[in-house]
Amino acid sequence: MRVPKSMTLLLLLTGILCIPMGQHGFLVEHWVAASVTAVPVLLAFVVVYPSTPLEPRFRRKTSAVFLVGLLAHQVEEHWRDSANTAEFLHGSVLSSTVFVVNASMVWLLGVFAVLLAPRNPMISHALVLLGLVNSLIHAIHAAVLWEYNPGLITALVLLLPGSLAYSAFVLRTQPWERCALIVAALWAISAHAIVVGGVLATGMFEIFGEVTLWTLIVGWSLLPVIWREWFSRETTPLSARR
Repeated sequence: MRVPKSMTLLLLLTGILCIPMGQHGFLVEHWVAASVTAVPVLLAFVVVYPSTPLEPRFRRKTSAVFLVGLLAHQVEEHWRDSANTAEFLHGSVLSSTVFVVNASMVWLLGVFAVLLAPRNPMISHALVLLGLVNSLIHAIHAAVLWEYNPGLITALVLLLPGSLAYSAFVLRTQPWERCALIVAALWAISAHAIVVGGVLATGMFEIFGEVTLWTLIVGWSLLPVIWREWFSRETTPLSARR
């Protein structure tokens, strides 16, 4: 049986990040620097990649742009984390868990969005709505406590306006994607609930171990990639449908 290229890529990328091959210690300690390094590469891709706004492959460029915003957000939010723990809910969580969250929900999902978005817009929707939900959480946290929280600036300057502009553009030019956007929003809300609930379950309440939490996070991150058959359809430029 022939294995689809997208599935091969999914297994390869997931394996690189999740299978213990001696790389975990280095990645956990230096993943924020890796995010910084990836920004100019993605920006160069955005500049040279040819597409127009109504082409399906334009999703590839918009996914790359939004991924840059998420990487910048990662840097602002986590550059102060120590080598072993990171601040979370005014407590601490192992940096290995922080790495799994960011590597799966941003890196993995972002790479698949850039590569597969022309055929599977659900991945782009999920990536962008994840940023929208996250930016709203930062904004609400800052408004309630009336103080800065790590990641707030990029959330308000990049993620919030970017995600709203993307959603408005999709609803205006591709109204048939409305259901997919709603599903992506529910996925993004659930992703944050899994992270917060899972961290509390493993740390405060000790209901299950970190490996179980990591499995849930990685699995949920990859769910939009396999939703292609349900919520994806190749779009046709509006000019060609007239």
